[in-house]
Amino acid sequence: MEFKWRAPEFIEVEHSKAWFLNLGGVVVALILIFFVLKNYYAIFIALLSGFILSIMTFKKPKIVEVCLNSDSIKIDNLKVDFKDLINFSLRTEDNDLDELIFETKNFYPSKLNIILDPEINLEELRSSLLTLLPEKEYQETLSEFLARILKL
Repeated sequence: MEFKWRAPEFIEVEHSKAWFLNLGGVVVALILIFFVLKNYYAIFIALLSGFILSIMTFKKPKIVEVCLNSDSIKIDNLKVDFKDLINFSLRTEDNDLDELIFETKNFYPSKLNIILDPEINLEELRSSLLTLLPEKEYQETLSEFLARILKL
């Protein structure tokens, strides 16, 4: 078994001017609340968080080489052996960007998300992976839900 494809590191999300204005409004509101509470460290953290979020929105995803075989998964220079994985999930989306998600035995990262090439046969991939790992039904975490809603 061997599957090879190229994929973006993450799904790029377009941000409108309204998104940046909302981010600025939330940061200003937090600063005002923390100023009234005289919590100057929280003001610094709110400013820093807003700055980092706005800068990260301009990051473009790098295209990575993915190679999945019967021993391991290789994503550019990162190699993960199947013995270090617990299970896998296939998440299919309406926007034609399917994802292969592995749960790892590591504390960090506990999940490994890989965007699939649209030309990969999902049933063939699933049947090949089932010989190596159990499949777990995908359940969106709170952080994934918030990232999707907030377009992060």
